[in-house]
Amino acid sequence: MILVYGGAFNPPTIAHKAIMLYLMDLYKPNQFIFLPVGDIYPKPGLITYQHRHNMLKCFCESDDITISDFEQQTAFNGTISALDHFKQIYQDDITFILGADNLKHIKSWIESDRLLTSYHFIVIDRDHQAKKIIKDLKLDSNRFQLIELDLKENASSFRQDPNAFKHYIDPCVLAYIKQEKLYEVTAHV
Repeated sequence: MILVYGGAFNPPTIAHKAIMLYLMDLYKPNQFIFLPVGDIYPKPGLITYQHRHNMLKCFCESDDITISDFEQQTAFNGTISALDHFKQIYQDDITFILGADNLKHIKSWIESDRLLTSYHFIVIDRDHQAKKIIKDLKLDSNRFQLIELDLKENASSFRQDPNAFKHYIDPCVLAYIKQEKLYEVTAHV
């Protein structure tokens, strides 16, 4: 099994790290892949791919964890193209990790019908809404494993007020943010 964790990671938080560690322990995947969106991805306030990649390196202390540059190297053709790419490389089952907040919009993703019938998903369900979302969207519940984790840390809170939410960020990541003067963070944060 290959676990692919997609997202902006803008910046990666201690919740992202906790999810990775929890899922690696639970599933013992052959490979865990972070898949940060590339610079072309249309999201306001997204810092460069290179900075997000460098911050994710703080979490990659094992050969079983990689950071993919797939979405930075190609035009954005949706999650389906990345998962197809990994399927071809690893010749293994590919499971995509996403939050329930992203699950709400999965039917609007590129080639969503093929995505939803070709791959399995792990949904990180922070607010206990994933089951309802799956039912409301009439998705095949057999393709979704729901993981309920009580994680409050999120990147948007940190971006809005780095001083108040610096504890949401791993010390290694925070040191990088300070060094590179990202998110309008000053050295005293």
